[in-house]
Amino acid sequence: GGAPKGGEVDSSRLRRFLELAQECDRRDPWLEANLTVESLVFTERAGIPPRELLPVAIASADPDLRRYGVRMLARSDLPADERASLAGGVAADPDLDVRFAAAHTLRRSGQAFLANLSKVLEEGEEALKQAARRLAGREAAEGARQAELVIGVMSEIRRAAAAKGDEAMFALPVGALVHVVPLLGDPELGQEARAVLFTARQDGLPALDRAWTQGEPNVRRGAFQVGYRLVEEGVLPLESYLGRVRAESDASVQARGLEPFQAAPLAPTQLLTEWVLRFLRESSPQAPADAAAQAILSRVGQGGLPAENPGTVEELIEDLTKAGDHSAVLAELAGGPRLFDLQIDEWITARWKKLEDGVTKRRVIDLLQARPYESAQRTILEGVEDEDPEVRAYAVRALLRPKALRSDRFRRDAARVVGRCLRKEEDPLVRQRLFDLAEGKHICGRYPSDDKPAKHTCAEPIISYLRGQAKAGDRAALRCLSTHPSQQAIDSLLEVIGGARELQLRSDAIGELNNLTGLGRAANDAAAWQRELRARQEQVDRRLREQAEREREGILRINLEAERRAQEISERAKRSSR
Repeated sequence: GGAPKGGEVDSSRLRRFLELAQECDRRDPWLEANLTVESLVFTERAGIPPRELLPVAIASADPDLRRYGVRMLARSDLPADERASLAGGVAADPDLDVRFAAAHTLRRSGQAFLANLSKVLEEGEEALKQAARRLAGREAAEGARQAELVIGVMSEIRRAAAAKGDEAMFALPVGALVHVVPLLGDPELGQEARAVLFTARQDGLPALDRAWTQGEPNVRRGAFQVGYRLVEEGVLPLESYLGRVRAESDASVQARGLEPFQAAPLAPTQLLTEWVLRFLRESSPQAPADAAAQAILSRVGQGGLPAENPGTVEELIEDLTKAGDHSAVLAELAGGPRLFDLQIDEWITARWKKLEDGVTKRRVIDLLQARPYESAQRTILEGVEDEDPEVRAYAVRALLRPKALRSDRFRRDAARVVGRCLRKEEDPLVRQRLFDLAEGKHICGRYPSDDKPAKHTCAEPIISYLRGQAKAGDRAALRCLSTHPSQQAIDSLLEVIGGARELQLRSDAIGELNNLTGLGRAANDAAAWQRELRARQEQVDRRLREQAEREREGILRINLEAERRAQEISERAKRSSR
């Protein structure tokens, strides 16, 4: 017997159908076991063929009967087009259980079903939502096109809910993740695709590797977004992430991989600092990767520091001792925020002999010369005694152009170095520059405060060397002596005049003594000069004081400007730290 006219089914057959449907639900509550009820079995158990009973059940006003009807439709062996036609009529049913079963039926029939499943995913009870998510996940695992459709539904749900955060609307199975990879850089679906891989945590790492090695540039950018968050979560080791950045061939993608570290709440760790330094030193990165790496470098030792193993400015100094390009580090050390760090001079001094090459040393001297601190000047003295003559010449030239504070103590210490170097220097250029530096106006002389008369007191290491060299006939030493407005210099020149056997040397010494004293005498006898000096001592003393006063004014001018710059740097540093 078939169904009665009017599409009704007698109660006994309906009861037998419900018993069959409930039995199937107990065995397969969420239609996930692919349970199929053959038409012959259906007819034998319900007393009516499925082709006649199911349309009636599905069209019923009773929600329970509709649910059982569409679930059994999903399990039937009716032709796909018949199943799809019946399921399509209830695919938008207000009852979400009915929708869920209809979606299952449409999927089994090879028809589109995800659009009708979205409401179930959004509003269903938790158990039903979970079943719908599993169904969507199985679909996404089928291939790239299916995964794209599922991600599209998830994106619509996110927009409708105005959902924030990195977690996906729901997790997808591992088998689906590889199909999600091509969507990581998609302008519309990328956010949810990235969220899916992030939600997968450890299970998503193989898919991320695939993105980094086989994906298009936009895909790789998306992979770095996910990878960084997994680093923050402790899922992906930082070393592995940075290894992927290093291996990346596109500088703009590299920059994307480094970008999150610029905005991280804490300054870089030691590991990240070491990596950035090596990256900049060894690979000569192109813009914008270079800019991104330097932006990270600028945060080393600045702001809040990581609780464990923070990166330090000393690491930047240590990097200068390694082979490679140090342009980035030197540019960073020369920047405004670093100018206030007096330890930089100390760290460079400790590592001077480990610096790799003359080019680096000369660039470090440029860096030091721009700093307004005496400690930087003391570090330049390391270069004055360097083994490389080009570096020595460069360091002496830097000291000839002072822009930093120089105390009496510094000038005394520098004079020792210069005196020592003059005794052993063989390179003509360095020797000439050392003589220039040994002139009275640079590092020789100790001066009282400006409320007392100026008096140039020569540094013994320099004056003794100049005296000995001048007596031996060294014209450069002779000329240098006359630049020291002191009695010591006068006495030294008198010694040269008195002991000179060569007439020209005596004549040269007399000329330099006239330059120093301003007496304009032509006598070539030391005793006559001494008498003249005693007779005109007041005039000579006044001239020496005037020259010493000019020297002191020059030194004070340099020191005041250096103090002004140091104060300006200090105030700038205080403002930036607020």
